Amino acid sequence: MCKHILGMSFYQCIILFFFVFNGPNFIPEELDQYITKDLIDSHPNEQVRNWDGQYVLSGMVKGLDGQDIYRHFENATPSRHFTVIFNLFVFL
Repeated sequence: MCKHILGMSFYQCIILFFFVFNGPNFIPEELDQYITKDLIDSHPNEQVRNWDGQYVLSGMVKGLDGQDIYRHFENATPSRHFTVIFNLFVFL
C-alpha cells in the first residue's frame, strides 16, 4: 500500500509540475470579454504586452524573476491556467 501511495504521489507531482511550469506553452487560449486587448496593452510587464493570445497566460501572480504576470488580470477573471491544473488534479 505504501508503495502505491508514494508511486502515485510521485507520478501526480511530475504531471502537475509539468503543467504548472510548461502549460502556458501548449494549453490553447483565446481573447474574450474578460481579458481584452486594452487590458493586455496596459500591463506593466513587456512580455505580457507582447502576448499573442494563442496559448494560455501563466496564472502565476509573479514570475520566477519577480515580475508581475497575472496580478493585473486578477480582478477581471480567474486564471485559466490554474483552472486547467486544478481540473487535472481532480482527474488524477
